[in-house]
Order: sequence, then C-alpha cells, then structure tokens
Amino acid sequence: MDKSWMHETNRLGNRYAEGVKEFISMARNHADGRNRIKCPCRNCTNRYYKHIDDVEDDLFLKGIDLNYTQWIFHGEDPFLQNVHTQHNNQNANVEDTDDVEEMLDDIYMGTFPDANMGESSTTPNPTSNDHYARPFDKLWEDAQRELYPGCKKFSKLAFIVKLLHIKTICNWSDKSFDMVIDLIKKALPDGESLPRSYYEAKRFRKDLGFSYELIHACENDCVLFWKEYADEEECPKCKTSRWTYVAGTGTKIPRKVLRYFPIKPRLQRLFMSKEIANDMKWHKNGRVDDGNSLRHPADSIAWKEFDKEHSWFAEESRNVRLGLASDGFNPFGNMSTSYSMWPVVLMPYNLPPWRCMKDPYMLLSLLIPGSKAPGNEIDVYLQPLVEDLQELWNEGTLLNIDGKTKDSAKARKDLCHMGIRKELHLQTNGTSTSMPHAKYTLSKAEKTKFFDWLKCVKFPDGYASNISRCVNTQKAVHLPREAELAGPVQFRWMYPIERFMGKLKRFVRNRAHPEGSIAEGYLSVECLTFCSMYLRGIHTRWSPEERNNDGWQEEMSVGLSVFSQRVRPLGAAKTVRLDNKLLTKARWFHTKDRDRTRRTQNSGITVPGEHESTTINYYGELRNILELHYMGRKQVYLFECDWWDIGNRTGMQKDEHFTSVNTSRTWYESDPFILACQASQVFYLNDTKLGSSWKVVQNMSHRNIYDIPIVPEGENEEDDEDNSVGENAHVQQEIDEDSISLHRDDVPAVELEADQLKELIAVDEVFVELDGSTFFNDDISSNDEIESDKEEESPSNDKTNTDKEEESPSNDEFDLFDDDM
Repeated sequence: MDKSWMHETNRLGNRYAEGVKEFISMARNHADGRNRIKCPCRNCTNRYYKHIDDVEDDLFLKGIDLNYTQWIFHGEDPFLQNVHTQHNNQNANVEDTDDVEEMLDDIYMGTFPDANMGESSTTPNPTSNDHYARPFDKLWEDAQRELYPGCKKFSKLAFIVKLLHIKTICNWSDKSFDMVIDLIKKALPDGESLPRSYYEAKRFRKDLGFSYELIHACENDCVLFWKEYADEEECPKCKTSRWTYVAGTGTKIPRKVLRYFPIKPRLQRLFMSKEIANDMKWHKNGRVDDGNSLRHPADSIAWKEFDKEHSWFAEESRNVRLGLASDGFNPFGNMSTSYSMWPVVLMPYNLPPWRCMKDPYMLLSLLIPGSKAPGNEIDVYLQPLVEDLQELWNEGTLLNIDGKTKDSAKARKDLCHMGIRKELHLQTNGTSTSMPHAKYTLSKAEKTKFFDWLKCVKFPDGYASNISRCVNTQKAVHLPREAELAGPVQFRWMYPIERFMGKLKRFVRNRAHPEGSIAEGYLSVECLTFCSMYLRGIHTRWSPEERNNDGWQEEMSVGLSVFSQRVRPLGAAKTVRLDNKLLTKARWFHTKDRDRTRRTQNSGITVPGEHESTTINYYGELRNILELHYMGRKQVYLFECDWWDIGNRTGMQKDEHFTSVNTSRTWYESDPFILACQASQVFYLNDTKLGSSWKVVQNMSHRNIYDIPIVPEGENEEDDEDNSVGENAHVQQEIDEDSISLHRDDVPAVELEADQLKELIAVDEVFVELDGSTFFNDDISSNDEIESDKEEESPSNDKTNTDKEEESPSNDEFDLFDDDM
C-alpha cells in the first residue's frame, strides 16, 4: 500500500486527501461496527480513542504521525513486514511482544466506554473523567518510555509489571523485591527509569483501577459508619466510641474496619479481555441444552425457572449470574479459634465448567474483620455489596430459600407447623412422644453392611477423596434432588472456597494487622493476574506448563501413527523377549498388582470391540505394560490385560442405571494385548445385589477433561428468535406427598427423652398466633414462604456450603498460583 502521501506538506491537496480516505476506509472495516478507533494524528499518536469522524478531522488539521509506518491498529497485518528491521533484529519473536498498550486500552474503554481519551488532559476545560484519565496519561507515558536509553525490548511499564508478576508467583517478600530492584538499577546503564522500591512500583495498581474501600464499623457489629452515619463519632445504637485513642499522642484509630472490594469494576474487567468476555456468554451461546444432562448450573431447574420469570434478564447473555459464599477462618495458621475473619466471595456462573469456580474468577467482595464471627449481624457488613447488586439489578430482587436439612425433633416440629409431610410428624401416644424414622434412614445392621461396602471402595487417582473418611450418610438422600434443582454439586460446594481461604491465609505478613495484609496481598494477585493476560515470553497463570510434560519429541510427518503414541512408562522396567506367537498378537499399558497395596484403583480397562459380529465393550484389568523397540529409535506401548467373560447373562447384567460384570471368569486369554491409545479407564465397585464376584462398572472422566458437546457454528446466536427462553426447560412436577411413603414401617419409631421434649416446648414459644396467621419471631419466615413451601419442597443449599472441616486447608495443599485452570 502506498504511504508516501503521509509526507505531503499540503494536507488540503488531492493526494493527501485520497490517502486519508483510503486509510479511514481500512480503519472503518477493521473497527468491525464500532465507531471509535485509535487516533494516529501527531498529537494523539495512537494513545487515545476517538470517533472515526474526529480522527479524520485530526488527520487533516494536525497531520498523521510520520513514525506510524505500519498501521497495525487500523487493519494492516503486522506479520507482513518485519517490525524490527530498523533495529536490526531479524530474529525477533512477535509472540514475545507484550501487549501492555492493549491492556491500557481495554481497561480504559471497559471502565469508561463513553470517555474520549484524547480530550482527557488536552482540552482547556476539564471533563468529568479528567481525574480518571490523568493516571492513564502517566501510564501511557510509562508504556512508551524505554527502560533505559536505547532499550528496545522493554518499556518501563512492561518491565515493572513483569517483575511484580514474578514477585507474586514466587511469593517474594517486599524486602527481597527492594533488594532485587536495587541490584538491577545498579546493573543498568545511566538514565534507567526503574522505581526505587516495591512501594513505588505498586502505585500503578490504583491507576489501573484496582483498589478497595475502608469502611469503619461499630465494635459490636451494630452499624457501619457509612452513608448517614459517616460522620458519627459513636455508634448510634450502643453508644460505643468509633475510635481507640493512643495514649500520649492524641492519635485515634478506628476500632473495626470493613474492607469492601467494589463489585462493579470487577465485573467490568470480566468483559475487558476478548477471551474471557466470550466465555462470559458461554452459558447461553456455547452450551448445548439437550435436556438430558446436568453439566452446568444453567441446566438446573432453578436456573430455567428464573429465566422464565425474568425473561428480560435472560435474553442478554452478558447479564451476570453470581453465587455467594462466606465462611470464617483463623488467619494465623494455628488450631486456635480465638480469631475468626469472614471473607465474602462471589463466583460468576456464566463461565464454562473449566473456568467456573476456579481461583482467578473468584471475586473477594468483602473482608469482615475479626476477632469474633459476626453471627446474625453479618447483614450489617453486607450492606455495601447488596446496595451495588441492587443498583445493578435495578429492581433489587433477592432470592432467599429457607429450609432445614437436619432430621431432628425440632425439624419434625417445624414440619407439623408448616402442615407438610404428615408421615414424619411427631407421634404422641399418651405421655410419650415418638419420631418415625424417615425413609432414607438405615437400621444398625444396614449401616454396618453399608460401611463395610464403603471400606472396600477404591477410586482412581485424582478422581475422588478417600470415601471411607469423607462420607455423610444423612446427606446422601438429598443430593440427587438437590442436583436436579440447583445443578452439579461441584459448582456449589465449599472446597474451592476452602482453597481460596487457604490462599488468603498465606498473605498474612503482619500478624498485628491480618486484614490489611490479606487485602493488600489479594489486590496484588488480582491486579497481576489480570495484567499477565497481556504478557508474553513469561510463565503466567494463563500459560502454565503441563504437569507431565516430558519434552515429547516432535511427531514425524512420515511414518506409522502407531509410533507416535504419547505414553510415559512409570516404575521399574524389565526386559522381556517375546516369541513370535505373542509378538503377532501384541496390541497395548498399567498393573493390577500395584493396586493391591494402594488405596486407589487404576487398573480397570475397557475397550470397544466385536464378539461374534456384535459390537461390545470389553472390560478387564491391566496385568502388564510392555514397551516394544523397533529400528530407528521407535517404540510401541502395549497393555496386557485379563478380560472378564461377558458373553452372556452369567457374565454381565445391565439395569436402568448400572452395568455389572462377573469377575470370576475370564476369556480371550490368548489375545490379551491392546495398544495403549485404545484403552479407556474404568473402576469397579462391589455389587452387593448380585454377589461378591460381581462388580459394578463405573466410567470416569479424567481431570480437566469435560464431556461437553460443542454448539455448531451459526447456532444459538443472540439474535436468533427461535431460541426462546426456557424452550428446552422441563417443568418441575409437583410431588404428591400423599402417594409417596416418607417413613419406614419396618423400624420402630424413636422415643423422645425428657430433655428433648423440653426443647420442643421452647420451640413452640417461637410461634405466635396473630389474626389467624402464623408468624415467627426474629423474621425466621413469612406466611408467603410457608405457602411456597407447601407447594414445593426443595432442600436448602446452606448445608452444602457449611458442612465442612473447621480449619482451612494447610499451606502445603495449595499453591498461590495453582496450575489447574
């Protein structure tokens, strides 16, 4: 493309005008429907976004920047020419070029979509965004300033961001960072532009919009000194002073401080990066709703019912669905419970399963200070968050599903007052009161049998915990219905939150001010995690190396595919010479002998095949792993297996839910081999129904592999009128409790003791009859909630979010930057 017009001195001439016209045409096509582009005039030099028409005017009035010879921001392919030829660097790697300027563009335009960066500090009259834009002017200068005179690899900002990113990943102390940066400053030539300390280097965080608010609180959790109470010196309720005074100095320190991380800019940042912005629409545009599988909360009944009720909200895929969780933890890393701090964490449910509930997308919104738990007064601390959410929602709708999951005498009394599940009500017979056993309860003999079965269960590595130490039999009955209502349990349980709190605990450097340490540490990680999306040539949270990357040799373009299997043998190997008969039958990898001495099971094998012209799945166990060497340094890995005889009903049985195989008989002893690439892993559980030699086959999905169908291109577009809200949603059927037995007749009811009856009397005092309506003290419930409970019983999610171990995970369980995405 001819660019000689750029040097025309007459900007009113035809040649210059034709050049500008051609440039604007290309830029307009590249803008893809947007009306704002970077302005390449001599004043703006591609630092500011302006309307396309304003850019055209500036090119005539001010002229185009003569150094802008490759129009990479306006549609010209940057790979057509070597950008670094003027620096005599022919081997420069484009992927190693940091996108710091793009990061600044995304942050500014994402935060102030209607702002004109070109007018931020150059216009004579300051605008409403002037105080926001000026830090960006400084950041733009740092992004374009050489690290030292003549440095072409790093700008000042890019180098600082990378250095801070390394500090965060490697968990450097502030002192060590100061020492490193002092050494680098001494090594660089005169004129270097590095900051002098960590304190000075981290200032750019606030300029990028990463900050939190300090809100004083009453020591007794009565109110926040916020809004109408912002100027109060003492609590308007309990009259406790807001301050602690330092003797002899007159300095006053707030007794309690809430740290609020504003939710609005954090939600905006989820849409600043192109990749994450697309994933934030996955729940609608990328998810296949087949009505048969629960892969995501969007497949649940609650999600679909919400979409029906609020169709205006569901029509826009960018509207964010949030989950909220909170729990207390001791920040000092010991077993003491004398200090309890409560973080409030938000999880965006728009994201696909491989991103949802992962650490980079968990948003710390509130850090409620200790040293004691807020208890029922937690709503006082939630006010800033609730206000922002109400403003985002406009109508201020909040869902509150009340329910009880503990099967106690008090819970049975509640059922009686609610008028539901009459079979489970307390039974009075003369002077005694009994509690019928629920349908899901087990007798002592049944419990013994069940626990014996659990004791023998072995799962594959990485599939599940040691089930014998983790199971809660009382909750198991609720899980299927709960999953149907709210979606898969992994999107609602507390394990990711526990890991998140374990990370927060490791931020504590100053034990005298744990909340401040955690807030500063989290803010650094949040900022550098976002910035690292724009870094190249460095290990980041977004470009982790494979854990099992053994440096595979490049696949050969010519040769048999059998030699390109990516297999890594483990354990001691021994050389075995195969005779011709076995060699001709050899086909495949892992061993059952090792499983006998371990708490996990990794030897289960299945492979599709044919038997008597019928396609079947073969099941078996891995006996040996063989590695065959061929000329040219090539090898093939084989699995030698024992195959269960499943030729008839005495070998395999199937019902509606399970497939069971008889492990007492084998077949195909003369053909035991398969290729490693042919096998899929299964594990086996004892089948208590058919006998000790029968095993239930369970397929498994490996970690970080998601069985999710892909939406064909062109389908499920947002403007597709055929995809109406709730089209595939199945309507929840009402449960006819009168036709379903909810208690056990074969087990005697439990007689209540005297102290239990006393507690029930106390429960009765909670209820007050007023004008024929039932009310609960302390706002426990309302009449509308009782009526809705009669229509539809749904287990509470609170149990899932609160049943867990008391202490946070230990420090050695989790890394600050875990590689699992």
